[in-house]
Amino acid sequence: MAPVTKSRIGRPSKGQRHSFTVKLDMERTAKLFELLEILDTNGIDYMAPIIEAHLDAVDLEQLRTQGALPIAQAS
Repeated sequence: MAPVTKSRIGRPSKGQRHSFTVKLDMERTAKLFELLEILDTNGIDYMAPIIEAHLDAVDLEQLRTQGALPIAQAS
């Protein structure tokens, strides 16, 4: 008889994550909850790809080397 081994249950880990709290006004919160219900999803699965796409589009090197913006001199 083969030894009994524990099998992993659930989905595999995506690695270390950090959670953020976002505060929305009540009108947007109600709209988001209705949208999530219509799409039959949750806030994490809906919002994570949106935030990831936005962050992927940000050029950190450009922001780091932007330097000081010129300030108009008062005459």
